[in-house]
Amino acid sequence: MIDRLSDIRLKAAVLFSAGLGYFAVALLSWMPAAYRPHIFIVSDKLEHALAYLLLGAVSVLAMRQIISPHRLALALVAYAGVLEFGQLLIPSRVFSVEDFLASAAGAIVGVSIAALAVRRLATR
Repeated sequence: MIDRLSDIRLKAAVLFSAGLGYFAVALLSWMPAAYRPHIFIVSDKLEHALAYLLLGAVSVLAMRQIISPHRLALALVAYAGVLEFGQLLIPSRVFSVEDFLASAAGAIVGVSIAALAVRRLATR
């Protein structure tokens, strides 16, 4: 009973983390440029790739029993596209193909690494 309860709490925590990640990425994507924090001064492409890599990895952990990694990666790439196109409506923000590609690459790598890790752990 205790193991089952901790398993439920862990799943809830991972699902909450994924939801929080999606919210944070959307908020930062559609925030006016003057208010958006920059983590890496060197390259905003690195910020995009890292954000979506982490989002992809936590999404696999949260939804591995609901959606396949291939579809999850495709959904994340679509999410990145929607958020990037939405920047056309935000003053001081611009659509960038390079930002979209960095986000998409990060998502695919994050989902791939997490799916491989989950699969390897499941075979042990």
